Amino acid sequence: MKAYKHLTKFALAMNLVVSVDDGDGISLPKCDSFNMIIAEIEGVEEAEFMIYDPHTGNRLAWALIIPHGMDDDETVADYTDNALMRAWSASYEASQKVAA
Repeated sequence: MKAYKHLTKFALAMNLVVSVDDGDGISLPKCDSFNMIIAEIEGVEEAEFMIYDPHTGNRLAWALIIPHGMDDDETVADYTDNALMRAWSASYEASQKVAA
């Protein structure tokens, strides 16, 4: 599975919301729809992916997504180094081992 799809599922499973910046500003603000988030990401060359707590509005994490032309695990090209994203990274790596 592409890393950005796993990251989206991971964030939504934690009842968080995601904003997508397509390079021209926030094109999808604080959304909890997997299909809308993925469509927005796949419509651009690269996107900034921001995860928010829906209750406080605080931004919890950021990632740079490059959905096309990358290996699945490289589609999340960069991300915030914090507990949330380390938990996602470990979850993604574990899912890749199961799939192999």
